[in-house]
Amino acid sequence: MMRTIQVPFYIRLGFAVLITTIILLGVWYSVKAGDSKNLQMTFLDVGQGDAILVRAPAGQQILIDTGDGAGIARRLAANLPWLERRIDLLVITHPHDDHLGGFAEVLKYFEIGEILYTGAVHTSPAYLNFLREVQARRLPLKIADRPQKILLGTDCYLDIIFPRESFQNKNVSNLNNTSIAIKIVYKNTSILTMGDLEIDAEKKLAQEVDLQADILKISHHGSRNSLDDELLEKINPQVAVISVGKDNQFGHPHSGVMKILEKKRIKTYRTDIDGEIKIESDGEKIYRNK
Repeated sequence: MMRTIQVPFYIRLGFAVLITTIILLGVWYSVKAGDSKNLQMTFLDVGQGDAILVRAPAGQQILIDTGDGAGIARRLAANLPWLERRIDLLVITHPHDDHLGGFAEVLKYFEIGEILYTGAVHTSPAYLNFLREVQARRLPLKIADRPQKILLGTDCYLDIIFPRESFQNKNVSNLNNTSIAIKIVYKNTSILTMGDLEIDAEKKLAQEVDLQADILKISHHGSRNSLDDELLEKINPQVAVISVGKDNQFGHPHSGVMKILEKKRIKTYRTDIDGEIKIESDGEKIYRNK
């Protein structure tokens, strides 16, 4: 015969209060994170890789790259509204592992609305797995093969400024220079993300496009071929962000790049030092949101 265990009333009451508190906190966070009319960007701390979460004022959620896979799902969950599991647009700037290695983990926990990539040929296991999963799940694919604007509501859009030609099904010797570069514009403010473009491609792009931006995500983790004085002068940012792993084997960011930024007195944030970096714009000014 089973004995019925009577749980004291104060324990049941305490448990009910705890559950209610958790639910209310979740709803509060969801409202707080989801109802902002500002443009929100989070440069996720994914070690030696890139992953940028963008939340548009109209609510769309865009992920630019996925890092190499180390904890990307956990970091996304911590920065999305409670129980939100949808990425409206995933941008894979180029097929190197430190930019798409976390794709499988993102796919495991999140719904992906559409993927933007270049279609350049690469044979790494991570990239081949990416292509297989996309095909198996019939995920909508869009090729970045020309300048284009992706509208995100009133006064906000992604300006795809590179590539300016198709790399689809092409073998390219330097995949860094196939990277999708994006200027994210909200009213009178802009953020420029350059993928891993190297200085020769960046300077050629600067001859064709106005690169001026309030914030620059420096390309290729601040490697020595990512920036020079002339390019920085053209972009003229208020703030620079470098996504880089602590004590990485490549010596990123390069001391020469840091000296250029220091000489121009550009406020610089680094994920290896500052951790996750949150940037917010109300359309007129941009500030760091801690």
